[in-house]
Amino acid sequence: MTPTDARRWTILSLGLLVLTPFLSLHGYVGKDHDDAIYVLASQSLAQGNYRHWHLPGRPPITVATPGLPALLLPAALTDPFHLTTYQLLAAAYQSAAILAVFFWIRKRKPPETALALCALFALNPLVLSRSGNIMPEAPGLLMVLAALMAWESGGFLAAGLWAAAAYLVRPGSLPLTAAFALAALLKKDARPFLKGILPTAAVLVPWSLWSSRSGLGWNWKLTELHTNYGAHLWRMITQTSIVNAQSLSRCWGSTFLPPQAPEILAACLGAGLFIAAARGAWKNRSGWSAADAFLAGSLAMHLVWPWWYDRYLLTLLPFLLWRSSDALPESLSRRAKAWTLAGILVLQFAVQGRLWFGSNVALETPPHRQAYTWIQDHTEPSEILSGPFYARDSLYTGRISVPLPITEEPETALNALNRSGVRYVLWEGIPDLGLTSNDSPVYLSLRRFEKLLEDPGLFAPTFDGGGVRIYRRIKPSPDEPKTTPIR
Repeated sequence: MTPTDARRWTILSLGLLVLTPFLSLHGYVGKDHDDAIYVLASQSLAQGNYRHWHLPGRPPITVATPGLPALLLPAALTDPFHLTTYQLLAAAYQSAAILAVFFWIRKRKPPETALALCALFALNPLVLSRSGNIMPEAPGLLMVLAALMAWESGGFLAAGLWAAAAYLVRPGSLPLTAAFALAALLKKDARPFLKGILPTAAVLVPWSLWSSRSGLGWNWKLTELHTNYGAHLWRMITQTSIVNAQSLSRCWGSTFLPPQAPEILAACLGAGLFIAAARGAWKNRSGWSAADAFLAGSLAMHLVWPWWYDRYLLTLLPFLLWRSSDALPESLSRRAKAWTLAGILVLQFAVQGRLWFGSNVALETPPHRQAYTWIQDHTEPSEILSGPFYARDSLYTGRISVPLPITEEPETALNALNRSGVRYVLWEGIPDLGLTSNDSPVYLSLRRFEKLLEDPGLFAPTFDGGGVRIYRRIKPSPDEPKTTPIR
């Protein structure tokens, strides 16, 4: 094959890969719940503010950094209530991330190897499963790769600006700024240190001040961690790290196996892949870079974070694939390595990747539509809702909906509902909140609240269908705390 033919083949292959997010588009807005928050936040930005219109008092939005809502503005400004537009925009950002993966790896690997690794990323079942999902992982990865390419080319200020953008899109990208700081310290050069750090600090400080307006303060994430770890901090950190390590291994390993494969097999295969990535990094330890520091920092962060969702692996996958490829035997030629990776790709696509294409993969109608129709037909527009998926409920009903109070004492939860003037509670059972442990205070609080709903003196069931139950709050008894509803 001539160089011209090889270039044409690469361009054609890349063109097909960037189309995969559109060819595997599926799901509905609100499936992750956080995606509904991003859509609502984008609609708020389009109106010139950043507030929860669906909460009493329209408080400032502090649960979502404004990066992804800003990226969704083209949809919010053109057709804010056509939710498919947001999904198409999310697919476009995923396509851009696929291109960025190729160009970033191409700076390190021959073109055929870079193309094979890019295809292993783009056609990974986990990546395909996120096509059209309005979540920060894919656009966050795009920003991270842009920052790394700028840093590696000596554009330290541009790298810092991209890192700041990555933080605003996905706060989980913060290890990138730490990676830049470490790389600069190792070089003993203050200029890249300042240029790589200051832009993130410049957005982190005002965002923290904005967040403090909610009454949570700048360290609300630390407060959230304390809530989930409870009083047994170090024991819970150890337990969480072990469980999350197993989840990481299972998640990556399962992408190479049929969906029905035993979890233990997936975990063992994933552990082997992580060992390969570690071996590849160790072989090239003399050339460790900011990308290695970002990967290590991100893995450490996700090990101790008391939530785990499989989508977290998406932002780490290009770096894991890159270092895993370094573990291939040196005796293999350049072409042999590329063919080995291509063989792995074919195997992965055959056992699972192909399932994300075809007539069985399509955009969906929310399964809760029946419950939302009941609310619109049987409740007054001024009546307030509450539930674990409050943002999704607001998005589809147009009603004010407040988060379900997560408290240790049932009386405190009832007091919070009374203060907010909640009339109806939507319940789907204890939801999958990605919590590592079922013994966490949040999980236990949800179990206690579920028991409250069964008390006929407090709540009356009014609807049951589509996996959703709707309870009407009975007028508080004289024994309950008297509060003033917030409107």
